[in-house]
Amino acid sequence: MVDKYYHLLMERAIRPWAWGLMIWVAYALLCGLCIARIEPGNAPDERAHAEYALHLARTGSLPDPHAWPADPYAYEAHQPPLYYWAGSLALRALPVSSPLGQVRTLRAVSTLCHLAALVLTYLLCRRLGMSAAAALGPTALAALLPMFVFIGSTVTNDAAVNLAGTAILLATAASASGLWIGLAMGLGMLSKSTLLPVAGACLLYLLVKERAWKKVCLALLTAALIAGWFYLRNLRAYGDPWGYSHSSAYDPNRFGLSQLPSWLILYFQSFWGRFGQMTQPMPTAVYVLLLAWTGLALGGWTRDWRTLARKPGRPLLLLALGLALAQNFVYGFFMSYQPQGRFSFIAIAAWAVLFWDGLASWLRTRSL
Repeated sequence: MVDKYYHLLMERAIRPWAWGLMIWVAYALLCGLCIARIEPGNAPDERAHAEYALHLARTGSLPDPHAWPADPYAYEAHQPPLYYWAGSLALRALPVSSPLGQVRTLRAVSTLCHLAALVLTYLLCRRLGMSAAAALGPTALAALLPMFVFIGSTVTNDAAVNLAGTAILLATAASASGLWIGLAMGLGMLSKSTLLPVAGACLLYLLVKERAWKKVCLALLTAALIAGWFYLRNLRAYGDPWGYSHSSAYDPNRFGLSQLPSWLILYFQSFWGRFGQMTQPMPTAVYVLLLAWTGLALGGWTRDWRTLARKPGRPLLLLALGLALAQNFVYGFFMSYQPQGRFSFIAIAAWAVLFWDGLASWLRTRSL
């Protein structure tokens, strides 16, 4: 019965492409409102990210890797340049001179990255065999995730790497060539190194599931040719390719086991939505409802594990999301002082599909 009315609504009352367009427009409007209303700098490291892009726009060159701490907003110089390069092109193309206009222009670049990620999420769902109507479910979950809207409305290279992670999952699920997978990996690594869990999951999946050694080697070679130069630069500048020695200098605090309960709460909250400089939570009642919703999705997976795990591509998505969450936890809790769930959005498409699977399993429909 649920299946019957769902498809009457999604396929007959309004065509799936129209629903998809509405989701896309709704996300764009939400981001537009956030871009206009969020105070400049009221997002994690936004000032430093903006300064990087502005430096590229002014000089056409990467910032000095050793400019910090003399320049207090140069501490993101160890980050790969692709997102900032795209932002610098937008700044040069548009007649924007005021600081507020520049920030909003750079925020719009983030919105475009996330809008593209939503399109790729839908295409991934279709590639995994979901109907046009069912593919709208995970896409809407990602689009309406409050923190995903917030990140897509602020100046941050997370937006670019979230797009890259989605692209790699789609390329792998679509059995694309090693060249295309490597291209997505290389561009992603030129956006942010947090891409590694998704890239690693896809390569491991290709090795174990498809025995595609040649494809993996070609992908690695392509990615190295595209992005390797920047990590060699970091190695020369900081002594390690990730710039960790640099980032740990301006983020010296470390997690203690006594903080575990409060940090796990922060971790959960910051995945769904904890805004500003991690200082602006949603009402407690909202998190309670989200926790119950998460429990419902996990319960669906627990009950129907064998059925759900056999769906096309689910081992890949489970591996990608699992590694993303693990990296997020290890980096945020032990290598830095940042219990921020948003770092797992590199696997936002995997989360959306798996979460939808768990919720839809309670409806006991074949097509969802």
